[in-house]
Amino acid sequence: GMDVVLSRYFANEGTIYPNPVYANGEVTINTGFNSISYYYIIDQTGRIIYESNVNQQNGTLIITAPPYNGRFTVCVVDSEGTSINYKLLVK
Repeated sequence: GMDVVLSRYFANEGTIYPNPVYANGEVTINTGFNSISYYYIIDQTGRIIYESNVNQQNGTLIITAPPYNGRFTVCVVDSEGTSINYKLLVK
């Protein structure tokens, strides 16, 4: 597995919806960040199944859910390297 260290504490970790989501469904994550550099999706075995640079100047991220069922972790990282993990269930 991959350990992700939070460099700063966020009192409000935001929202991820819909959750659960259908395979390949659109998911909206409101992080509370001022910017987002990249994100990646990890499966239950700890393998990174998707990663993408986004480099956007706001804290709302719209992603496509993985194409198959399971429990995933979406890790969103801001421009300062702070990360938040979101659990996502694909049904």
